[in-house]
Amino acid sequence: MTSEHDAYAVWQVEGAPPGFADRTLQTIAQRQARTPAASDRFTRTTGRPHRRPRSTVWLWSVAIGVAAALVIVALAGRVTVQTGELVASARTTVELGERAIAVLEAGTELEWRIEGDGTARVRQASGRTFYRVEPGRPFEVSTPHAKISVLGTSFEVEVDPMDRKAKSVATAAAAAGVGALLVVTLYEGRVVIASDHGDMELSPGEVAEVRGGRPPERRSRVDEASDHETPARNELDALRSDLRAARAELARAKSQAHAPAEARSETADSPAGHDDVERCWAGVGQDGCSLLEPSQAVLDRRADCGAVAYDQPDALYEPNPDLSDLAELTGLSPTERQQLQETSQEFHNDTHARLLDLYAKLGGELKVGQELSNRGLTAEVGRLAEGRDPNARLSAQDILSATLAGRRPPPTGDELSPGQQHWYDLLTAGDRFERALAERLGAARAFEVHTAKNGWASKGFTGSPRCLGDQEDG
Repeated sequence: MTSEHDAYAVWQVEGAPPGFADRTLQTIAQRQARTPAASDRFTRTTGRPHRRPRSTVWLWSVAIGVAAALVIVALAGRVTVQTGELVASARTTVELGERAIAVLEAGTELEWRIEGDGTARVRQASGRTFYRVEPGRPFEVSTPHAKISVLGTSFEVEVDPMDRKAKSVATAAAAAGVGALLVVTLYEGRVVIASDHGDMELSPGEVAEVRGGRPPERRSRVDEASDHETPARNELDALRSDLRAARAELARAKSQAHAPAEARSETADSPAGHDDVERCWAGVGQDGCSLLEPSQAVLDRRADCGAVAYDQPDALYEPNPDLSDLAELTGLSPTERQQLQETSQEFHNDTHARLLDLYAKLGGELKVGQELSNRGLTAEVGRLAEGRDPNARLSAQDILSATLAGRRPPPTGDELSPGQQHWYDLLTAGDRFERALAERLGAARAFEVHTAKNGWASKGFTGSPRCLGDQEDG
């Protein structure tokens, strides 16, 4: 068999025809003479346009089509990610994706990453932050000392509380946090705290502390407050404290017992539940509507309108009210009755002092105010507040309704003007009285007395023009 080398060796190449080279050179010269220069081809405006070979145009078309398809696929599969970081110089509100809000106090350092599916990872390096998180994908808050895994909830995280130069004492969590590296306060929902030394699940109204080299420790805000002469509490503690959490089941059972059977089976997510919200949000005392334990849907509806349902004890205006019927209803012992009466008198005197302070701040004469009763002072402070800030009442309602719904932390320090503080105090008087009573009777007993008649003697509801035409009930 002949190899390739042998085949090439025997292959005879025929020579070119006579005159082939001369004819080829002549043809090239003639074509060059007829072809314009490159610059002429770009500047001419007449004649046949220059065209790329068909094969080249086809290849470019295919390439462009493939590139466009790849871009479309890439855009379709792209996931929007939200990231950010902030060192707050003052109280700052930040939206974390579509289902979470964080309110940072001054000095707080925060970083966050929100994936396209809603999964959120937040790192809080320092400071104090109030979080409000709706249910959904995982939401985690990492700190230098522990990680907090969150379901739909509202809670507060304070990192290295003793490192704060301008440390606020507005919360019991801060008071309890002496020596702690991390303090977590849960207002509602559920969180799990995990550190290198152990983990813990919190229930509403509980506080957890993380200290160096130890697992998280659970503390009750009421128990901690009893160790201090002046309990460090803000209004959210007063309104959503575990004076409520400790007896929430009792209040719910009483409310259910008096509600119609069909109302007990309704939920806020069903059409009937929607009707229940519309029936309960704008009033107090209706069958099946609890003043002290409203649903989250009711609180949200009120917050949308800046509306508040409230109650006030007789002690607000009377130093020695007749509470015998309440004592009988709740079966108070003689000692407990005496403690209830003493609490009423002290609350009445404290209210007078608070009103007198606001009266002076609003320009009233101290000697005149000292001669006025609580009811008279309330009227005078309201009149002076109206003259200085006509919107004080409505703005105080907005702040309180948003606080109750968990949309913002409670006001602290000098955030409220004297006029706003006046209305805020009046609308939260019922809870302040319960808190004062708890210092004598204990949290559970005080809550039972408060809920015996679905609130104290005087109940009311105050709305705003944007939802109710400024009508009030109570």
